[in-house]
Amino acid sequence: MEPAEPADRAQLRLLQRFLSPATTFLELCEDDYSLALTIAQRVKRTYAAVDISAVPGTGQRLPANFHLALAQRANVPVPSAVIDVAYTRCRLDLLRPAEALDLLADIYRALAPRGTLLCMTMNRTTYPIAQLRAMLRKVGFRRVTQYARWRDAYVPLPSCVLRLLRRVALDIRVAARK
Repeated sequence: MEPAEPADRAQLRLLQRFLSPATTFLELCEDDYSLALTIAQRVKRTYAAVDISAVPGTGQRLPANFHLALAQRANVPVPSAVIDVAYTRCRLDLLRPAEALDLLADIYRALAPRGTLLCMTMNRTTYPIAQLRAMLRKVGFRRVTQYARWRDAYVPLPSCVLRLLRRVALDIRVAARK
């Protein structure tokens, strides 16, 4: 079951470089956890933390390694130090800076040693890359890498190149390692 949209395929390709059959994966999403369902076919365990205001689909058969958890704004309802790869798209855009910092700290708590967070914001004016990097470092992340979408793939970009291209409408993802 591959995601149908080209944007979803590009996200899946980016995520695949961080996944293995032994991975425990977490997607923080508002209501659509189809990406997490797709990834559940490829990893040991998958969690989807869905916003509590969303109503999860009823009657849908979920894989045995898939766990659906209801989250409130800035919390991650999973045990500590169990997640190898966490992914959030647009979740930070909905939060005030203090809440976003709380969410990042809770994601950090949930990550296993050397765990990775992949983060996407839709509105680069809400959390510019420099501010997002500073927030990630503040909660404890040691290594932060930016990925820019080029055609149908994501490529890592050094910060200096990103600063030169900041006026270009690039689709950017940030990966942070614990």
